[in-house]
Amino acid sequence: MTGTVDLLLTRTRLRGVLVRARARVRARKLLDTDGYYLEFVGPSGVGKTTLLDGIKNRVLGDWRYWENIAQLESEIRDDAIDGAMQWQLLYAKARTLEGWRLNGFRKTLLMRYSSWVALSDIKIFNSQSTGGFWLHEGLCQNFSEEINALPDEEFSRVMFGRALVFVMPRRSMTVVERIKRRDKEADDIVPHHIGLDEDGLMRVVEAEIANCEELARRAEAAGIPICRVFAEDDPAMQADSVLAFERRILTAGAKPAGMEEGR
Repeated sequence: MTGTVDLLLTRTRLRGVLVRARARVRARKLLDTDGYYLEFVGPSGVGKTTLLDGIKNRVLGDWRYWENIAQLESEIRDDAIDGAMQWQLLYAKARTLEGWRLNGFRKTLLMRYSSWVALSDIKIFNSQSTGGFWLHEGLCQNFSEEINALPDEEFSRVMFGRALVFVMPRRSMTVVERIKRRDKEADDIVPHHIGLDEDGLMRVVEAEIANCEELARRAEAAGIPICRVFAEDDPAMQADSVLAFERRILTAGAKPAGMEEGR
């Protein structure tokens, strides 16, 4: 009988703990993110998705993420759609891929993915709903080379309303090793990594790092809020840096460029 009573008391205490925990979650009011667009940028395989997934339950803002893009289809007015900017970048991407040493199949796969990213960006910026987005795979991540090629005025137009978190390695080999590990585990391999040896991967990674560094330089010069974290640092340190950046963006008035004017 004593054992039964102890079990009931334990269950009651656990239930009380859970109820209080849920109450604390409901009491934590998330900040408004309307009009904000935070994007992770870094060489493919550096760990952007892992970092974002690890902080989602700690963010201050009421963000929407990659998985929420599909619902935007019903939120866009037909007469509001304008994708000229994204189409220009997609057209430039086709020219970029033409010079890559990939077969037509892999180029087509990359163009399909790039088209999806461009279309998602159109949906986000033409949606009439409220709430900001925080993405690990957005326009700046997938079109950095093409954005860098734009003159200053067009660059500012593309960067309108964005803030960027750069996830960068101190050593190119850090990313190469992570890509090789993914390849071994058959986990999320991108078409332009398939079949490359270590030297080939190094060339791809170093080119992507150069594009990201140039994008960071121009973004900073244009007044776009940016944050840098390093892939080799402790994950807790990375998370703290990104969350401090989010806090600054949402609470200190450091709005993405052009937000006050409306898009």
